[in-house]
This record gives sequence, structure tokens and C-alpha cells, in this order.
Amino acid sequence: MMRILPFGFIRKITSRLLDVKSARGVSFALMFFMMLSKPLGYVRTLIIAWAFGTSPGMDAFHAANGVITLFAGGIGGAMESAILPEMGRTRKESGELAYRSLFAAVVLFILFLVALSCATFLLVPGELIRLFASGFDDERVRIGARMIWWLVPFAIVFMLRPLLEVLALLNEKYTLSSICSLAFNFVAIPALLFLAPIIGTYSVAACMSIGQLVTFILFLTALKGVPLIVKISAIPQGCIARIWANTLYSLLLTSSSTVFVIVDRYFASRLPMGSVSAISYGATILGIFHMALVSPLAFFLSRVSKLALENRNEARNVARQTVAIVFAYSLPIGFFTAVTAKPIVSLVFGWGRFDAHSVEMTATCLLGYNVGLVFAIASSVIYRYAQGLQRLERMIPLIYAMVVVNAALDWLMVGRWGLLGLALATSVTQSLTFIIYYLAVMNDSLWRFFIESRFFHQLAGVLVCAALIMVSGRFGMRVQFVYAAAMMLIYLFGAEKAGIMSSVPPHWRPRALVAFLASNSTRARKKRGESQ
Repeated sequence: MMRILPFGFIRKITSRLLDVKSARGVSFALMFFMMLSKPLGYVRTLIIAWAFGTSPGMDAFHAANGVITLFAGGIGGAMESAILPEMGRTRKESGELAYRSLFAAVVLFILFLVALSCATFLLVPGELIRLFASGFDDERVRIGARMIWWLVPFAIVFMLRPLLEVLALLNEKYTLSSICSLAFNFVAIPALLFLAPIIGTYSVAACMSIGQLVTFILFLTALKGVPLIVKISAIPQGCIARIWANTLYSLLLTSSSTVFVIVDRYFASRLPMGSVSAISYGATILGIFHMALVSPLAFFLSRVSKLALENRNEARNVARQTVAIVFAYSLPIGFFTAVTAKPIVSLVFGWGRFDAHSVEMTATCLLGYNVGLVFAIASSVIYRYAQGLQRLERMIPLIYAMVVVNAALDWLMVGRWGLLGLALATSVTQSLTFIIYYLAVMNDSLWRFFIESRFFHQLAGVLVCAALIMVSGRFGMRVQFVYAAAMMLIYLFGAEKAGIMSSVPPHWRPRALVAFLASNSTRARKKRGESQ
């Protein structure tokens, strides 16, 4: 890998990053790569929206990508989670030969699955599209089938790359995966810009395959090969059986989110053209909100996981506090961005071929999705608590029960309200998911928690403010944005003054946060003044 990079400075920096071993160093490096990679991913999405909007080709791409992600991504992700602990144990207890033989056996098995999957993708792509997007017309089925062909290299890497990530972790190259992931968009974006005028929407699939192939080559080069020689007698008894069991367990967990997406796209395919693309663009904006709201809670989430097995009562209290913080801030953000969905979508995507009709459809999806944002984030807190308690196996039936509920709600609501019904069905499912998770994991009265956290008081205040923001939309997009920002401040400080944030830890209340940010800003200015 070092010889491939053309600049000495880049080689030096990359070498240093690959050599990072300390926990704090790795954490900072991963955060740095995420801060670089995420914006590039959004830039790629913006280019796609500008170039192709919600065209039939984009509907077909999202359907094809869902098929690839479900089969290839599910297998690869599950194998990574299953084999990492087993490989580490085998290497420690049985030696290098046993470890390399076991790893080679897994690689050969994955290669067999790759061959089987690719044969399916190449031979019956149209049938796969019809299965997962039954409402598509013949044109979108034909385009979707070709999209699957363009995505075959992406699928191959999607299944094989997790093995390289495991190998990198076992060889203490903790930052290698993030470095290679960062390279993906540096390759995919130029490829997209170059190919778009030539092959149209197929360039979206092509750039993903090209980007993944380049990063895979970089990854493989940096690892200097993969064990491929199997010595059966060297593999300890029971290893293969444990990997199989862990793979099935991991597959059920890692595939659940993809199944949710597949179900929504299935019902969206029965709606007017562009609906599948609209829910995908809406989910992208929702993901930005979700990440922005979850990131500040990282300390609480890690503390919940750490305390779960040491002091369950304390862990439960921290989880309750974290959910209270989620209610206090995510509830107004979710509803306020829901009623300003159209200006937000217009500002983010409303360029090029992303016309007024595309904006309207995507805004409708975002409105429905953001209503349930608070419960989606709260559910992730309860999920992390369950993970710390090592109770995830109990969550699997609940997760797939919610998939069935979501499908039933989609079926009931899509016919009546179209795209809005589809998005609202997801929000209702997220609300039910939080309720069920809380009752199953927290061993506490949910009603009492709602009362103690003053949730209904907060909800009433948010609904009044959201209604006022919606009315302000009559005066134009800019006025509505300014009014929404003002109402956010008024609501937060008013809620604290009224005492309905009493369950939020004092240092996480609005005034304390403003004081903290102000003191940090003053300290930074003093340091700059001293340095000058």
C-alpha cells in the first residue's frame, strides 16, 4: 500500500496512522476519519440528487442496491461479527497454524457464497427486482436488472471485505479499515462525475463498484495477503460449529435494519414513480439528524454499556437519564424539522434535476419520518443497555416482530395516505418499538417514567410551537427558518424555566450548556491571545 501512494507526505501520515495502537489514539483517529468520510458521502449523494433527481433510474438503483445489501451485506457483516472472537481465541489457545487454517477455511467458504450469490445476481436479476419491488413497471425492472449487474463487483467486495477487516484487527492495524473507507469517496466521486454523462444513472452503481474495488485492492495490499491454505487437522474441534452458530445470530441482528428498508421500498414501489427514491433521500436527511443527536450522547451510551454488568441499578438510572435527555432535545428537533421539511429538502436537494415534484415527495417522507425521530433515538439507548446486559438474543424476536408490524402498517396506511402513510407507518413502528423495548429491558413502569420525565408536558409545548412554525411558512421559506430557530430557543429555555426538564441532569439543561459553550469560547480566545 505504501508504494502505491504517490506523495511522501501522504505516505508518512498514513504510516503513522496505521501504527496507532493506544485506545485513545485509535479513538481519535477513527473520529478524524469519520469526520472526513461522512461529509464526502453526503457530497456524493448531493451530486446524485442534482444529476438524476427521483428519476425511474434512481428508483431502479435503490431497489437493486437493497437486494445487494440484503444478501451480500448481510452475509459479510454477520461473518465479521462471528469470526473475530473465535479467531482471537483460536490464535491464543491453539497457535498460529490453527488460526491461519481456520481463517483460510472461512475464506474459502465465503468465496463459495460469493460465487453462488454472483451467479444468482447475473442469471436472474429481473426476478429479484420483481420480488422486492413488485410495483415496478417493465422499464424500471429492466433498468433494475442492469443495475444489479453493475453492482456485482460491489457485492463481491461487500462480502469479502469484512474478512480483511477482521484480519486487520487481529494484526493490530486498527485504523486500516477507516483509511480505506476514506479512499472510497475519493475514487467514487470522480468516477461518478466522469461516467454520468456517458452511461447516465448506471454511473451511480458503477462508481460504487469502482470505489469498492479500489479500496479492496488497497486493503489487500496493506495486509500483504490472506491465509488460503487449510490444514483440517490443525483446526480445533468445535470452532466451526461456534462460528456457524454465531454467524446465524449475527445475521439475524445485522440484517434487521436492511429488512426494514426493503419492506418500505417494496410498498413504495407500488406508489407513483419516484417514490422509492424519495424515501431514500428522506432517509438520508433523517440519518444526518439521527447522527447529530446521537453523537453527543456517546459518553452516556458507553457508560450504560460499562455499568450494565457491574451495577445494573446504576446502569438503568443512567439509561433513564439518557432517554430523558433524548426527550428534551430530540422531541422539539424532530417535530420542528418535520413542519419545515419542505424548506429543508429544497435547500439541501432542490437543485438540477431534483425538481419541485421531487422536493414535494421527499419532504412528505421527511415529515412522516421525523415525527418518530425521538423514539428512534430513545430505542437505540435501550438497545445499547440491552447490549450491555448481554440480552440481545432476547431482542431478536422483538426486532422481527416490529418488522411484521411495520409491514402491516405500511399495507394499511399506504393505500390511504400514500408516501406520507408509508413514512408515518415507520414512525408509529418506532414508537411501538421504544415502548416494547422499554417494557422488556428496563423492568420499570413506562407510564411512571413518562410522568416523571414530564413527557406529555413537553409534547404539548412542542406541538404548540410546531403549529406556530407551520403557520409562519405562509411568509416564505426564509421567514420560516428564522422563526423555527427562534421558537427552538424559546421552547428550550421556556421548558427549563417551567420545570418540565427536571428529569434532565442539571449540566445537560439549556442554560448550563450555553454557559459551558461560552466558557470554552472565552478560554479559547484567551489561549489565542497568549499565543500571539
